[in-house]
Amino acid sequence: MEEEHNLDLEGQIRAWQATMAMVYTMSLRCAVELGIPDIVNGAARAPLSISRIAALLSPTPPRDHTSLHRLLRFLAHKGVFAERVDPSTGEPTYAPTPTSRWFSRRSELSLASMVLLQTWSFQESPWHRLSERVVRCGGGVEGMGMPPHKEEDPWADLAAVPERAAVFNSAMAAMSGIAMRAVMAVYKGGFEGIRMLVDVGGGTGAVLKEITEQCPNICGINFDLPHVVAAAPECPRVQHVGGSVFDGIPEGDAIFMKLLLHCFDDEGCLRILKNCQKAMPRKYGKLIIVDAVLGADDDGGSLEDMKKTFDMLMLAYTGGKERTEAEWRKLLRSGGFPTCNIIRIPSFFSIIEAFAE
Repeated sequence: MEEEHNLDLEGQIRAWQATMAMVYTMSLRCAVELGIPDIVNGAARAPLSISRIAALLSPTPPRDHTSLHRLLRFLAHKGVFAERVDPSTGEPTYAPTPTSRWFSRRSELSLASMVLLQTWSFQESPWHRLSERVVRCGGGVEGMGMPPHKEEDPWADLAAVPERAAVFNSAMAAMSGIAMRAVMAVYKGGFEGIRMLVDVGGGTGAVLKEITEQCPNICGINFDLPHVVAAAPECPRVQHVGGSVFDGIPEGDAIFMKLLLHCFDDEGCLRILKNCQKAMPRKYGKLIIVDAVLGADDDGGSLEDMKKTFDMLMLAYTGGKERTEAEWRKLLRSGGFPTCNIIRIPSFFSIIEAFAE
């Protein structure tokens, strides 16, 4: 009876945690908006008192520290900050952790913009339509896997809303930086022999900037939607080109696609792959994909958890999906790339090398 009671209580706790999951993410948003991770991580790693953190908040420090204390206490409980007691005062203090640095805008690689993007109110509408998407099997615009209703697409008006576009571009650049650190740690040699590399869906060019800096043999074409490349900074040996992946892709020795194909259903991906095939030399051209491969990790669940989380994001936002190794091989074979290698990197993404012959 006691064992049954304990199992019931454990199940109830898990149910409550799932129900209240947004409390964590919205609390993170609050902390990022206030710059708390910047303050805590910028304190020479010394613990800070609540009053000291409050004094450093801008533009107006709070007079009453009660709410700030509750926020810090909660995030410390979640492992974002480390909570300690000052032996001389008996007051709680807060110190950085390996997690908190990822939420500081001052970090070289930061998820602060991603927190703001994922918790912005305009991102909610696709989730309210998720049941509709599940019932219609995830279909979006035919052959594209994109939302059929403008109001369902949180990114539809990015070009018209500069504030959204800035946060979106910053979040995507952060994801690029994180992914590319893992890619270059393992795959730098894979770019040898390439003279012209086309980054399809390259955003504002952060990926090509890093590749060309580390690989002086490479010139690049950063290819994305016109309003996206319009915001791209100039970069030596990189040309920014605007267009649609469904109309055609600039020619190059190799084509790079990071976190692009998971945005589309199989039919949309096949249209993109056919255009990739046309844009590269058949005999020595190479397609380099950075994307998740479901079921490829044996880390105890953490990496796989993130992949399945991204799979739900794609289902809600674009109608696309993450794929297993078998699904990737079938898709690439159907798209004209019968040979592929899957290379694991220290990330929840993998490198997929594909060849037309």
